[in-house]
Amino acid sequence: MSKKEIEYSVTQLARAIVRLEEAVRQAADDDPLKQDGAIQRFEFTFELLWKTLKRYFDFVGKSPLANPRDILKEAFRQNFFTEEATFLEMLDDRNICAHVYDFDTTRRIFDKIKARYLAAIQGLALLVKEKADAAG
Repeated sequence: MSKKEIEYSVTQLARAIVRLEEAVRQAADDDPLKQDGAIQRFEFTFELLWKTLKRYFDFVGKSPLANPRDILKEAFRQNFFTEEATFLEMLDDRNICAHVYDFDTTRRIFDKIKARYLAAIQGLALLVKEKADAAG
């Protein structure tokens, strides 16, 4: 893993976050189709988030980490964030999104994206960028 690959991953993550912010703003009018779009952007952004963390950990020598749950737990241990439960809940909700298609569930997940997840993702992405910039 090279520094350039991490920088590219961080840049792609930042772009995905901007798109997620845009989707959440547009879905604030309670349009179910827009909320579904925001949820899909959340899924995509969350995937980029944990994969960016994985690339960072590979770069700094923590290679055995392979799945999102282990990577999030390591990020918590490394003080990337203090709200471990929020990120593990995000992972669970991302998994639910891939398999459940009922309105009540998607509405509940959209509300969490808007109220908590987006800000948590933004904060973690900034910290990953800072740590990546400071690394080798």
